[in-house]
Amino acid sequence: TTFSEGQYRIWNSHTVQALEEFGVINIQDASTTGDIKVCIFLTEKGQQLSQEWIETQPLLSGIGDRCPVRQGWLIPIGTPEVIEVTGIKQHSESDATVEFDYQFVPNEMGNLLTSEDSDDIINSATWRVKSSEVQVELYDDGWRITSLGYSWGDFKLKF
Repeated sequence: TTFSEGQYRIWNSHTVQALEEFGVINIQDASTTGDIKVCIFLTEKGQQLSQEWIETQPLLSGIGDRCPVRQGWLIPIGTPEVIEVTGIKQHSESDATVEFDYQFVPNEMGNLLTSEDSDDIINSATWRVKSSEVQVELYDDGWRITSLGYSWGDFKLKF
């Protein structure tokens, strides 16, 4: 993925620096006359870790021969954990709303990318306790979630 100098700063330089220090990416100068750009490539370690990431379309375009590979990834940085059920509103014998508190628990990448700067994309607020609710319906084998009030990627909640 290619970033101009301004985009590089806006994109969260803490994240880029942390990934580089962790040995996941390699940053190379791809500047041309009158334009400052960098190419960010995955290292061997990054290629191994990226097998657990979700490949997506890049946000920015490449710049020819200097950055021939254009990829983007969604990087899992934590997993949700239900802390407690805070309330149940039963609407009928087979339909209810369950309110609960949860938080994301950072994985190794989440710990690496968390910044103390509240302006950064991943900061301490990312990991704070949040509240949500689910709609549940009674089936012959028990209660099932039919609607989740908040989602973050593809995860399952267990009650």
